[in-house]
Amino acid sequence: MTDWRKGLQAVIISDLHLGSPHTRTERILALLDKLPPGVELVLNGDTLDRSSGEMSDEHRVVSERLFAERKLRPLVWICGNHDVLFQPPELEVLETYQVSPGVMVAHGHHFHGSCKWLRPFFRICKALIWLRTSCHGSGIHPAAYAKRWPTLYSWLRKEVRDNARRFAKAQGCEVMICGHVHFSEDSTADGVRYVNSGAWTEDSTHCVLIYEHQRTELVEDPDLVLV
Repeated sequence: MTDWRKGLQAVIISDLHLGSPHTRTERILALLDKLPPGVELVLNGDTLDRSSGEMSDEHRVVSERLFAERKLRPLVWICGNHDVLFQPPELEVLETYQVSPGVMVAHGHHFHGSCKWLRPFFRICKALIWLRTSCHGSGIHPAAYAKRWPTLYSWLRKEVRDNARRFAKAQGCEVMICGHVHFSEDSTADGVRYVNSGAWTEDSTHCVLIYEHQRTELVEDPDLVLV
């Protein structure tokens, strides 16, 4: 079996949503335990969940562990729409990041909103989530709730995907890595490969591995696969 660590340069994860009751904290820690020292760790937006209020002890342990990783490896913090107001200590917050030549990383929230007819859907969805959360507590998963409208949700993904590709092409990049939409995928069109790393609040978690010579892999359930 080929050692997955050989030639590994960076790992990209997005949408941890620390503070959310849906976050798979045990999987995050399992991944960190397996990363070799020196491998760059890119947190691609929504690392925190601003709507959650105070963190539990379990989530605080993960947060502290992430910042402690700076002693072992380069740590890159990219801004998402949920953690936009947070300033990590001693870390520069980035909007985009070129993880290797030709490979760009951005959370993806800036890539939707251009389609005007989708905006009312987002407003209604947010209002319904707020109402249900107010009545029933924080047990509702916002992304899962939005996915109840599969046609509209697929349009959201398409809008982010298409705009991300256009942005990457304008920057001269061949690979664009995003999060935000809580849906992992890997496809190529118009000369640009679009990779979405999904979210760590789902049943199946993903990360993106960057190897030497810009080789990029989307890996499912890294806590189980990376042995």
